[in-house]
Amino acid sequence: MTDFPYPGLRPFEKSEADIFFGREEQVDVLVDKLAMHKFLGVIGTSGCGKSSLIRAGLLNALEAGFLASAGFQWRFAILTPGSDPMKNLATALIDKDALESEIMQNEHSFGLLQASLESFRGGLVDIVRQARLPKGTNLLIVVDQFEEIFRFHHHVSIDQAEAFVDLLLFASASKEIPIYVVLTMRSDFLGDCALFPGLPEALNQSQFLTPRLTRKQRSEAIIGPASVFEGSIDDGLLNRLLNDTGTSPDQLPILQHALMRMWNTCTKKPLHLNVDDYIRIGTLKNALSNHADEAYNDLTSDQQYIAEILFRCLTERSLEKRDTRRPVKIREVANIAEVHPEQVIAVIQVFSSPYCSFIKLPGHHELQADDLIDITHESLIRQWKTLSQWTEKEAGCAETYRRLLKTAQLWKKGKAELWRKLDLEIALEWQSEHHLNHHWAARYGGDFDLSISFLSKSQELNEQEQAAAKKAYQERAMILFDAWLTHASLHAKIEDFESARKVLAQTRELDPEIPATRIHGRNMLAGYVHLMGGVADKVYEGAGASLKCVGTSPDGKLLVAGGESGVVALFDAEKGTLIRHLKGHTGKGIEGSVRAVVFHPHGKWFATTGDDTRIIIWQLPDGDKIREWKAQKSMNALALTADAKTLISGGDDQDITFWDVETGAVLKTLKGHDGLISDLALSPDNKMLASASYDYTARIWDMETGKMLHSLSRHTAEVVRVAFQPDGKRLTTGSKDKTIRLWDTSTGKTTAVLEGHKNAVTGLAFSNNGRSLVSGSFDRTLRVWDVESGITMRLFQGHTAGITKLIETTGYLYSAANDGTVRQWRVPDYYQTNAIKDGIQFIDCEDEPNSTSISHQGDKIAVGYATGALQVFSLPDLILLWENKTSHSSNIKRIDFSLDGNYLVTASFDKTATLWKTDTGKSIQTLSGHSYAVHAVAFSPDCKTIATASYDGRIGIFKIGVENGWFQEAHEGRVYSVVFNSKGNQLISAGVDGNIRIWEIETDHIQLVKEIKASNENIMWASISHDDKQIVCGGRDALVHLLNAKTGTEDAAFVGHENTIYRAEFSKDGGMVATVSMDAFVRIWDVSTGNTLFALRLPTNSGYPTPLWDFSFQATPEGRQLIAVPLTRGKVVIYDLGVVFFS
Repeated sequence: MTDFPYPGLRPFEKSEADIFFGREEQVDVLVDKLAMHKFLGVIGTSGCGKSSLIRAGLLNALEAGFLASAGFQWRFAILTPGSDPMKNLATALIDKDALESEIMQNEHSFGLLQASLESFRGGLVDIVRQARLPKGTNLLIVVDQFEEIFRFHHHVSIDQAEAFVDLLLFASASKEIPIYVVLTMRSDFLGDCALFPGLPEALNQSQFLTPRLTRKQRSEAIIGPASVFEGSIDDGLLNRLLNDTGTSPDQLPILQHALMRMWNTCTKKPLHLNVDDYIRIGTLKNALSNHADEAYNDLTSDQQYIAEILFRCLTERSLEKRDTRRPVKIREVANIAEVHPEQVIAVIQVFSSPYCSFIKLPGHHELQADDLIDITHESLIRQWKTLSQWTEKEAGCAETYRRLLKTAQLWKKGKAELWRKLDLEIALEWQSEHHLNHHWAARYGGDFDLSISFLSKSQELNEQEQAAAKKAYQERAMILFDAWLTHASLHAKIEDFESARKVLAQTRELDPEIPATRIHGRNMLAGYVHLMGGVADKVYEGAGASLKCVGTSPDGKLLVAGGESGVVALFDAEKGTLIRHLKGHTGKGIEGSVRAVVFHPHGKWFATTGDDTRIIIWQLPDGDKIREWKAQKSMNALALTADAKTLISGGDDQDITFWDVETGAVLKTLKGHDGLISDLALSPDNKMLASASYDYTARIWDMETGKMLHSLSRHTAEVVRVAFQPDGKRLTTGSKDKTIRLWDTSTGKTTAVLEGHKNAVTGLAFSNNGRSLVSGSFDRTLRVWDVESGITMRLFQGHTAGITKLIETTGYLYSAANDGTVRQWRVPDYYQTNAIKDGIQFIDCEDEPNSTSISHQGDKIAVGYATGALQVFSLPDLILLWENKTSHSSNIKRIDFSLDGNYLVTASFDKTATLWKTDTGKSIQTLSGHSYAVHAVAFSPDCKTIATASYDGRIGIFKIGVENGWFQEAHEGRVYSVVFNSKGNQLISAGVDGNIRIWEIETDHIQLVKEIKASNENIMWASISHDDKQIVCGGRDALVHLLNAKTGTEDAAFVGHENTIYRAEFSKDGGMVATVSMDAFVRIWDVSTGNTLFALRLPTNSGYPTPLWDFSFQATPEGRQLIAVPLTRGKVVIYDLGVVFFS
């Protein structure tokens, strides 16, 4: 008798007949069929109770003598085919309930028994005959889970499988020996029986299709066992269980499990199960899965890994996608999991306890590594959700391996290629997700080493092909990147900065394939393009015609634009929206254009005029017409006196007419031009009037007398625009000859000619301080000029047609154009002294600056003067931190900051160098001993040593804190430069002899290591790259020489400068070189191509014999690139190119 009324998932055993209810009628049918044929196939769906029906029903019925013709003496050999059917049959035959006492004579008996079974089809009959069973004793062979023979047939041996079946069929057909055979088999395997000759015929003769239990039978199976154990089932629970079992193929095992679970967890005495107990276990739907999960979750993480491997080994999905159980040895699980068998046994014991019964153990109690274990019932696979997932996972894993194995075997024979692309990707993902070994692979065909070798070779080939493809793609990307970079550089060279910006934007999509040094070069060029180019802050649209003039109210709130077909459009200047069109002017197309607008100085009204000869006064803010009058001919220009009483016009009649604003009466007329008047301008003090004319001249008139003061006649085409400088000392004119001229208003002499526009200059406006000038042109661009030097500081682009008029007011510039728009631009004030704005900034100097240096931290800039004065400013706000006007008695030629920023050192023509404390400006040490000017100075990387280069032909070495240095004859004549390498153990010097020399620094001297003949001319400067691989130098030959530091050979010579190069420096990454020359250009070179990325033309007057001597090219820790140039005309210009280098 069993210890529990319900066995759970496992089948009922022969000893559990006392709790086996509801099958009595079915047992009678089995006995009758077996009596007729000695062979019986018990067929049914998984979970229908086939095994229990045989074990607890049929076996007990036979022993009870229900098969009268055979008597009641029976021996039973019960087995499953498993992975070795013959051995399992032999094992079953020597069981104590079978033939153990008759056939087991010694230790060799089992081997002889198995050999007899395998020898011929009558082997089983022969064994039973020789056993000499007592008279009237029968042998029943029960082959449970007969469907396992089909797996054995497919995966192990067809011959052995056929021999096993034939052995059984022959034995059951024997009339001499009383051998009976019963098979239990899942009904979905019936079709597979055709694999074995004679088996379908035998089943057709004697087959029992296991029926579903009726409601009454199920009720007996539920109530009966409980009553045996003096327990009871609540009627409500009984009905709920009967209803919930439904049509599921797993109805009986999950019902038995639920009943076992409720019985084992119920705490009521006497035991009485009700619906609450049922709900507590999760009902039939979840009880099994919940129970298994509880057991699994109680395991350690290591045991959970073993449990997954265990159950994946215990299940199998057939080629027909049927999930079945698969008996397995403990050792196999341990080998696959790569753990000791004892660890697997510990997990098995959890899932095989009487309270779980998920795993079926062999008959003996102590588990051994070679013991075969099995899942108690296949319903566990379907009902335990976690196991279902593991089974799916294992099936997918196996499918991939079989495909891998098959391909690998074909590859070995030269009939398949290595995997690529998707096949390889799937396989590599499979390999990374599953920890597999050859023990696991043996289950699916073996050859694990071959398969993994094939996969590795495939991966190697793939990596090689990917590397080759990546290299090819990168090469193509580099070609495209370089082409775009060159294209952008060419756009920048011709000052088409908007096109350059668009091309550079395209390069960014290639960044992942481009080396950092090339990206940094692009970023440097992009910084320059941003520095020089500009776009509008606001665009005013809606005028509906090509525009010829623009004006704003004094408070900057309203904007008026006039254009073709009599258009006068009133805009909200702040919002950029059209307020209304004003009706008054007449005419169509270009010949009906409104060409001039002028505002009352207090914003009360504005006046317009144009081709229709009308002069109209408009009320503000509504724009209503106040009055109008007509001139003799078309009008092109207007000016208004400061008292707003007199309006001045000029037009096609070639006269300048003064009008009374209140009456429209002519006050006076100025004559003298021989062509139409295109523009008028009053001086700030209203004492002078300037006029521009198509007679190629501009004229300056005395407002009081009407007398012409000067006729300005140097233009070679029509003069289109005039504008006074805010102080009235200079007048600027713009012409169709594409030039701008600056005139001295007191003498009428040209002071400067500005060239750069590619078409007629049609707009002019000075900045408030008069130091910069903005011009507009039919070439669609606006240029910001430095008035003193004539250099273009910035180029604005955006108009799609020629610009017709400019005005400057309230810090903004407005341009009207033939594209029908007005655009608002913010013009940078490059001359503020408290901040770097828009990338360019000036320091105005009282004396002549000769040298400069930016600290490595980018937070300070030092300026040295020809007078020997020294100043240090903060960056970026340019606040003077300290100065020493007598730091040296002569010109400071070079300055260098220590790498940590704590010190700076100055080199002077007074034959000394001086060490300074950066934060306080205190002089720390005077470095003396040279007999001639010190031209260059440098800090070692560790900030402890200073090197000097002197016109006396020597290099000086000074230790900080040590009074005296020591000196080395270095060049034949002047030494122009000296720098340390990155390690600080070598010096690189350049001199008047055209040589570069590399010196090894010893304890008390320097040793010449290499001499490089770089040029036949003076070499003014040499620098070494941060990786110490290349040297760049330049001098009087105007070439930039790039040298191999190791071999001394010339890698390249860059051509571009037109005069002596004073200094050359590598960029932070070594990918670029910056040079500065007497030709007043800073050039940035791309080291890899030798091309000029861009050239900064420095704002300097040609009147100075030498415009500059030095520059500083410094990247900040954040990657911003700064360039500072001291100009001998009395300025230091600082360029901020933005973030160029990314860490």
